[in-house]
Amino acid sequence: MAAAALALASGCLGGCAALTSHPEPTTAEERLAFFPTKGLPLTGAVEIRWDPHMIPFITAAHDDDLPFAIGLVQAHLRMGQLELMRFISQGRISELAGPLTVDIDKTIRIFDFGKSAAATIGAMPTETRRWAERFLLGLNTSIERNPKHVPADLKVMGLKELRPWSLAELVTVWKLASTDVNWMVYFSLLPKQGRPGFDGLWKAILENGAQSVPSFSPDGRLGGIVFNSTRVGSNSIVIGKKKSGTGAAWIASDPHLGLMIPNTWLIMGFRSPSYHAVGLMIPSLPFLALGRNESLAWGGTNMWGLSTHLYALDEAEVQTARPREETIKVRNWFDRKVVIRDTRWGPIISDSPF
Repeated sequence: MAAAALALASGCLGGCAALTSHPEPTTAEERLAFFPTKGLPLTGAVEIRWDPHMIPFITAAHDDDLPFAIGLVQAHLRMGQLELMRFISQGRISELAGPLTVDIDKTIRIFDFGKSAAATIGAMPTETRRWAERFLLGLNTSIERNPKHVPADLKVMGLKELRPWSLAELVTVWKLASTDVNWMVYFSLLPKQGRPGFDGLWKAILENGAQSVPSFSPDGRLGGIVFNSTRVGSNSIVIGKKKSGTGAAWIASDPHLGLMIPNTWLIMGFRSPSYHAVGLMIPSLPFLALGRNESLAWGGTNMWGLSTHLYALDEAEVQTARPREETIKVRNWFDRKVVIRDTRWGPIISDSPF
């Protein structure tokens, strides 16, 4: 859902971009001039080196300074993307994109990703919360030092000034990023409910939904690999050390998220007394989802396992649902009032326009 919302919102904003003058070209040195370097809340020395492609490597003398520096770097490289993810996670895309995204906003508000943010924060281990808070401080330090330095993609959205984030907003984005991908399958199945053959289809899904389905067959057929490579999913291929010419195990990870600008992934390396790694992270998430350190490498795949359940409500439960009215602000159009209904089982998903 997050990817679909991001793609549609980006498409709507693309129309605005066509009517907006392009920003003046700037050099890497000119862009780095806005990177905060003085008077920072650091425990020790921090050095950030940038390669010719503006890929950063952070060296921190103290572990506590590493997530702070990651926050600074993410804000510098992906502020527009971060801000768009904040609006998406809160169901506020229409404030940027106009009336075409109202139905997406209503659907996201039905899921209410921020509802359990406070409980999640309260349940964090001390070390995890400290890491998140230091990352957030780095992100907000960049914003507070240059609130008027709005990237061109944010200007297209009509934003004139940056504002700091709260930890709850950050966690809400994390929850959006970790949404069960099977919701895309559910939305395609719901219209088929009640039709001939649906019961058999649903039984097969329940029986097989807990099993991992590889994105391609191991028989080596090139055609199958090329065809299946367009699927929404992921691969991690591991070669055992006995099969490797170097005598070491190998892992190759393909997230299957395609090419887009800005890219879903951000390349970064870092080192501190307890950490030394390089890999890919998703903006707003202060850790390497794919990467390697001096001892091991790691990746991740999408299992497409059935991990969410829907409940059919009887009429009495529907009638006793708790409604709440929310206003969706719409850019250059009339605001829209929507009603969200909650039950003891959760929100009523079928209220979604989709």
